[in-house]
Amino acid sequence: MILNILNADAFLADLQQEVVEVMHCEQDIDVDIYWPHIRNAIDSICNHHAPLKTHRLRSRTNSWMTKEIIDMMYKIDYLHKMASKQKDIALWEEYKKHRNMVVHEINNSKGFTIIMK
Repeated sequence: MILNILNADAFLADLQQEVVEVMHCEQDIDVDIYWPHIRNAIDSICNHHAPLKTHRLRSRTNSWMTKEIIDMMYKIDYLHKMASKQKDIALWEEYKKHRNMVVHEINNSKGFTIIMK
């Protein structure tokens, strides 16, 4: 789950206001009765202040794309993200090494698939 940037003060203020409204409805509070209302209020406040981001992944239907290659691709994506963030030369070198390994594995896998057909 990935959340957008949250303004904590506004979130807590809205949450407190909603809880106070529910608490003032009745003096004799039965949790079983009010829980669905509280749950819906919390969900709506969370969706308002920090909506979920959705990411769409490409389908990998190529015959040469194996689980190992896909895992390696996710690793190079992670290394690229970290190297870009930290501006670390060692991470860039590791990223380049893994990227070259992935390209090599894809080419080998493609060649093997073409020979098998």
